[in-house]
Amino acid sequence: MRVTSPTPAESASRSSRPGRPSAAGFSLLEVIIAGALLLVTVTGATACVTAVSGAGRQAEDAMAADRALAAVAARLGSLPFCPSELPASAAARGAGAADLVSAVFPHADAAGGSEDGRFIDVGEDGLPAGSFATCLRFDGVTVVCVARFRDAAGGWLGPGDLAGYDVGTAAGVPAAVLALDLRAVTSGRPRSYRFERRAGATTILDPEAGPS
Repeated sequence: MRVTSPTPAESASRSSRPGRPSAAGFSLLEVIIAGALLLVTVTGATACVTAVSGAGRQAEDAMAADRALAAVAARLGSLPFCPSELPASAAARGAGAADLVSAVFPHADAAGGSEDGRFIDVGEDGLPAGSFATCLRFDGVTVVCVARFRDAAGGWLGPGDLAGYDVGTAAGVPAAVLALDLRAVTSGRPRSYRFERRAGATTILDPEAGPS
């Protein structure tokens, strides 16, 4: 049997023929799958970081709101219940007032309100008729104080009971108990603190056990 060696032309022809794909390479499908897996991983990681960051901001906002509620409650709780002499036409009102009534319930005139304080003659969402809403601020946090007078029997005074009342012209306050509902505006769950003050008393009546 005679064996002949390939000629140079035959060798060149064979080397130019396409061979099988290298095992070290990647097909187009493999590249697409790998890209999709990478995208899913990056998206999931980004969502996780965003969620953690959002939870952190909400926790910070809640702590700031609690500090504001505590500070506002401490100040309102330390004020005298009402002016030493009534009527008190020259008494400051709102945040700069020197007594509780002038600070959070100076009048019952729905037309005489401002953006910092107004009487609620018709009930609104979270603001009952016969209450007075005051905006107080502490360290960048707005605290809304909703104040209501309670009579000797424990009932709430309504708009009719308060008609014509103004701390600057009245000879006395409408009732001896004032209930306060403090609400802090935050990006997360609303924070609140409630307590009552009685005329002649220097202590807070029935406070909640901390902000809620």
